[in-house]
Amino acid sequence: MSSRRHLPSWLVAAAGLLIGIGAGVGFASLGDASVRSELAAQESRALEREKHYRAEIAGLRTALKGRSPETDADDLLQRVDVRVDDGLRRRLDAQDEKLDATLAQWSERMEAQRRVDLARVAAGLSYLDGQQGQQVARTNELMGYVLDTAAGGR
Repeated sequence: MSSRRHLPSWLVAAAGLLIGIGAGVGFASLGDASVRSELAAQESRALEREKHYRAEIAGLRTALKGRSPETDADDLLQRVDVRVDDGLRRRLDAQDEKLDATLAQWSERMEAQRRVDLARVAAGLSYLDGQQGQQVARTNELMGYVLDTAAGGR
């Protein structure tokens, strides 16, 4: 057996923790100066931004003092009128396009129906012409018989 004594594990863990805390405090004191300088730089930037924003706010206030509420209301009404007119114009343009498309479809349908009707009329006339032609041929044939009979009887 060894002559060395074994230390409890909790004691070893506690010693490691104390050494870690001590090292952290030591490093913190070394980095404390850089943290302070960084904090001072950040604070100066924040003050510069605040000055810039205050100047900007003051400029906006002076600009607003020069304008009357009536001017703002008139300007707002004018912008609203322009938007309403633009919306109305777009809606009317869309209606015109839809109407044009509908009329074009209607015209195409009417033209197709007209062609169908003309074809039906032409077919009917051809039929009638054929019927009449047959009747004329039959009449000519009968007349030929009558004339033959009349010529033969003399």
